[in-house]
Amino acid sequence: MRIPGAKIVAVLAIALFAISCADDDDAAVDDGASLVGVWTGTEIGNETESWTFTFDASDGTAVSETEDYAFTYTTNPDEDPNQIDMTFTESWFPPYRGETAPLIYLLDGDALTLSSGEPGTDNRPTDFVNSYSANRVWELTRQ
Repeated sequence: MRIPGAKIVAVLAIALFAISCADDDDAAVDDGASLVGVWTGTEIGNETESWTFTFDASDGTAVSETEDYAFTYTTNPDEDPNQIDMTFTESWFPPYRGETAPLIYLLDGDALTLSSGEPGTDNRPTDFVNSYSANRVWELTRQ
């Protein structure tokens, strides 16, 4: 016995499945555009000092009560975790001006975790643990 429209339903189900898989693949790619905006939070290990990170399309700022930076940045979403390279155009600490800091980041909805290596080195962090001597970590929330 034939069920009218069964083939159409099967074709539609397969098409919807294919579209949903394509959408999932697109969502997994982070070209850095998802960072654009204002993020506030603290540095792990120094929760008494507030930070504000602002990301525009290719540049940004990071400001606390005692430090301030302006930077350009590029992202590498093909790595796991995602990578950012920030080149400081302005810095409260003059030796960092013109230097690039290697970072990794984790973006989970409106939560952003950044882990930064020392500017001017190739020592990119491999985790989100603040070790003070090797890297700094911030936990931020989108505003």
